[in-house]
Amino acid sequence: MTMAVAALGLMIVIPCAFRMIVPDLLRAIVIRLNMQRRYLFTVAARATFGAVWLAAPPQCRYSTGVFVFGVLMLAAAIIVLAMGPTRFSNFVERAIDFPMPTTLMRLWMASGVGIGWFLIYGSGVV
Repeated sequence: MTMAVAALGLMIVIPCAFRMIVPDLLRAIVIRLNMQRRYLFTVAARATFGAVWLAAPPQCRYSTGVFVFGVLMLAAAIIVLAMGPTRFSNFVERAIDFPMPTTLMRLWMASGVGIGWFLIYGSGVV
């Protein structure tokens, strides 16, 4: 189970690192997905991440931190599910078009990289 936590942490690090290097890459990918697929992918991914991070803490180095991220991800999946596909799509499109300075966006993505590395290290694999 610790390998799954590390793999999911890596799945956070990679897109954040790419977005730091090429700021418009993630936007182009998200825009290509239609509304229903974007919604279902988000709910499924957050629920899966949350379930793995809730089941894995007994074997992890930082069990409390991994558990907290699991609870947050499951809560996010429930909130997105409650929003519905139309409201979620409007929210994503507003967030993508939000005028954020490049430096601030890179700092935001660096925090995502830090969280991903915490999960990789906290899993006990490294």
